[in-house]
Amino acid sequence: MPTSVRGNSERGFTLVEVLVVLVIVAIAASMVSLSIGKGADPLRADAQRLADAFTVAEGEARSDGRPIRWLPASGGWLLERPIAGSDYRDAMGCYPLFVCRDWGGLAADLEPLRHELVSLALVTDPFGQYDEALLHGCFDVVMPFKPHFVADLSQPITTA
Repeated sequence: MPTSVRGNSERGFTLVEVLVVLVIVAIAASMVSLSIGKGADPLRADAQRLADAFTVAEGEARSDGRPIRWLPASGGWLLERPIAGSDYRDAMGCYPLFVCRDWGGLAADLEPLRHELVSLALVTDPFGQYDEALLHGCFDVVMPFKPHFVADLSQPITTA
């Protein structure tokens, strides 16, 4: 039974054609969303490093009851402790090396702590992006601790 006037055909899509297109679009969208989740995501990697750092900090804080101080501008953190017999506190960087994401933000993080802490001791990461002038801008005293040696394990071992 014809549904239109003879000679005047209606143009459009059948229900089956529309459903096929919707299924194809849904499959393509799911494939795109799956491929996006597998790619290297720097934000996800930074979040994982931060979570790992807090896990280490939490373990150290629990072992001796020290609170953790997050340094948001630099991306580092400190362990604080009260000084026995006083209302004062001191702090230290995570042992063995203090590491932060942005050394340029360290001075901004430490400035408000000048009136809260008696001392802050840390050993800087030898691969960190800083120089001695930057450290002198952050601390009253900067002194060498010990030299660090780096070995390239991809090269053959030679003996002298």
